[in-house]
Amino acid sequence: MSVLFLALLGFQISAAITGFADLVTFLEVFILFPVLLLTLIYSIPGVMQVWRKYAMPKAGRMIPASSLLALVVGFVIGGASVSILASGAVTSLVKSSGVAADIVIVPGAANAGTAMPFAPASFTVKVGSTVTWANNDTATHTVTSTSAPAGAKSFDSGNLPYGNKFSVTFTLAGMYKYYCSNHPSMTGIIVVTAS
Repeated sequence: MSVLFLALLGFQISAAITGFADLVTFLEVFILFPVLLLTLIYSIPGVMQVWRKYAMPKAGRMIPASSLLALVVGFVIGGASVSILASGAVTSLVKSSGVAADIVIVPGAANAGTAMPFAPASFTVKVGSTVTWANNDTATHTVTSTSAPAGAKSFDSGNLPYGNKFSVTFTLAGMYKYYCSNHPSMTGIIVVTAS
């Protein structure tokens, strides 16, 4: 089970470390990932013993269970304390200072209940215009096209941490749909008019 959970959580590590004020993701990765890794490491000797069921176990040095428990509990409490303190500090900073752009990724955009993660959700410009997105959320996001008019280039910002901008110049008229590849529920539309 640890291997399965480690595989499922592995892709979130870089996003959680760069967006540590996204409290839920930070707690998942900062606390759950090491605990699962420790579980996996300490289960390997047991599995090896089962495979060699008739071999005499060698007397080896092991960490006492109480020490391991104290280590895990201390790590969980320490990690949770740091993340809660960091979350409050960064959230305060985000609310007091924003990055201006045509389209803003709002604070809390990664939460499924956010009505408009990209503000505005639909943006209209003329051909030849440059549109700039800014990430005002503590979580790392992307601006990735999902559909574009025939002949138009697709676009992808890559990971866009808090305070960073991304711009695209639109040379063909039509509708461009985009989303955040880290949080697929976040979607938006650019409408490019001929004149």
